[in-house]
Amino acid sequence: MVRIYVVRHGETEANRQEIVQGQLDTELNDAGIGQAEMVAAALKEIPFDLAYSSDLSRAAKTAAIIMAHHPDVPIRQQAGLRERNFGALQGKTYTQKRSTSAVNFNSDPTAESTDVFTKRALHWWDGLVADCGSTRSGAQNVLAVSHGGFIITLVKALLARGKMSGSDGEHGLWKCWNCSVTTIDIEMDGTARLVRYGDISHLDGKFKVLDRNVDVQP
Repeated sequence: MVRIYVVRHGETEANRQEIVQGQLDTELNDAGIGQAEMVAAALKEIPFDLAYSSDLSRAAKTAAIIMAHHPDVPIRQQAGLRERNFGALQGKTYTQKRSTSAVNFNSDPTAESTDVFTKRALHWWDGLVADCGSTRSGAQNVLAVSHGGFIITLVKALLARGKMSGSDGEHGLWKCWNCSVTTIDIEMDGTARLVRYGDISHLDGKFKVLDRNVDVQP
């Protein structure tokens, strides 16, 4: 069995100011760095074998902070783990997003459609399962640092297609907070089980997590 720890990046100023980021390359703010340090402490004792990260700075920095406790494991940065490309909406405020007709991403030629985004998430997952299968030597632990929209889309797609089991009670709100941890087990036959979704217990109330992610909020 392989256990995957999927972590959303720490907070950015764009998160705080409710600006659509998508694939804009934004940095962690001070709160985001603090959140990353807390999730790093929570995962410190996990013997990671593999580590993946989106190549966008906010995710890459979060991964680097986590993996500072595991210096012998390289971080594989992958564009496939990026947030959805929101096209013309990137850089807009939530108010501007709500007031524009471009909110329909599937009809916006500058944005990544729902179908293309979902296929990208599933393609990344299939590659991960293949990587784990090719390097498996007993139980393994894998880190993947990505973005809220990507994580929600991946989990929903795996459940909908029967590639992963899990009850609605574990993820019913579909919130994915900054530096939350979603844990998934992959069995030897490639099937997956959602162990825990969007856990932020490690933040221990020290940081007030932002409840709204405007990249995924309609």
